[in-house]
Amino acid sequence: MAGRLLHRIEIKKLEGQLSTPDPMLNGLLYAVFVNLNLSKVHLSANFENRNRLLVEATVRPYLVLLEVARFLAALPYLRLIKATLAHGRS
Repeated sequence: MAGRLLHRIEIKKLEGQLSTPDPMLNGLLYAVFVNLNLSKVHLSANFENRNRLLVEATVRPYLVLLEVARFLAALPYLRLIKATLAHGRS
């Protein structure tokens, strides 16, 4: 279910700055991030102990509700849920 929900999220922009206490690891991260060539993702490593993450995403509620409904319909205890709902109505 989680994988299907993640596919329903559209990432518009992802920006991040990462710093670790280890300067060597920061250097390796810098080399990796410089070579990433993604249109919506901008990551960088710094040596200033600043960490920042900015995510712009679109989530359509009806698609999330659809996935939750699919999950509930696939439960092995569907009869129990139906019985509970029917008992609540009476």
